[in-house]
Amino acid sequence: MRPLFLPFLLIPLAGCGFSVDEQRAIDAAPSAGWRDVSVVDSHKIYPHGAGGCSDGEAAAFDILGMGPSGGCELGTVCCGAVTDCTIKD
Repeated sequence: MRPLFLPFLLIPLAGCGFSVDEQRAIDAAPSAGWRDVSVVDSHKIYPHGAGGCSDGEAAAFDILGMGPSGGCELGTVCCGAVTDCTIKD
């Protein structure tokens, strides 16, 4: 097998996480009471290991901002490839 084909074989292993933009995580935060949010890390290869994301979610983003309690907090946003994003505190 030629090395040229190797990237095409790895695409199914990576999943759909690379198609999820971090802006979706930022846009989902205000509806859960978050404000002034920034993404500090992303998990697009194995999001299930980050902050309680489920098998149906394609990407996870660690966020930092003013949480619902009014203080500076860290949280995790889990996003599906075609479904909405949810906040996991």
